[in-house]
Amino acid sequence: MTNQIDTIVKQLAESVTIQSKQANKLWLIMISIAVIVMFPPIMKEGNLTNQIELPFKIGIVEIKYFYPAVFFLYSILVVAFSTAHTQAIRTQKLAHLALELIENERYYGIYSHDLFDMFRIPGINRTAPLAQFLRGKYQFINHADDCPCWRKRFTSIYYLILKIISFLVYWFLPSYIYYIAWTKSISTQIPPWIFVSFYVIGIIAASAMLIVAISDIIFIINVFKILWSCKKINKND
Repeated sequence: MTNQIDTIVKQLAESVTIQSKQANKLWLIMISIAVIVMFPPIMKEGNLTNQIELPFKIGIVEIKYFYPAVFFLYSILVVAFSTAHTQAIRTQKLAHLALELIENERYYGIYSHDLFDMFRIPGINRTAPLAQFLRGKYQFINHADDCPCWRKRFTSIYYLILKIISFLVYWFLPSYIYYIAWTKSISTQIPPWIFVSFYVIGIIAASAMLIVAISDIIFIINVFKILWSCKKINKND
């Protein structure tokens, strides 16, 4: 088992990385569209501002068509991003369940959880390594039990602060942009049936994002509890 530990942990880390990368790509696409929504290059026609020039000068479109189109596109991205992030969370939970089964296995003295962190590529919203680094020589599992309680508490609070900031950027920013796109869409002159569909689509997409955001909050709280605890790990050497 020990001879295969690096292969097993690497496969787990790669699985988590793949899912995180997909979620990060979709998040970056949403933020790119957000820039266009917040700062649209409006073309003036007389005293009116009723046209928007699309990026890279690919064309000009009227505002009454631009924002509804952006809203539909953003809705698709919101659902896709929420799904991808959910899968990343599920994959990470499964990986940690597997790591718990081999938690005392070591590869050249490196415990499985630390080896997992080595192979894993961090995502946009991952802040734990910064808090772990502040624990100095106690940051790895083989010395974790020797870490003073005050240092654990300090780094735990630091982790929580970083996570709150990253959470606001990662979730509040795209949510706010989605709200802006929705309000500007319903303010345009559109047929009633499209107006109703905006509400339906908006509720579906917003609920998907809300569910995943809540699960993220629960995950942050659980990790904080683990970091905050001064309980010994009780490794079986």
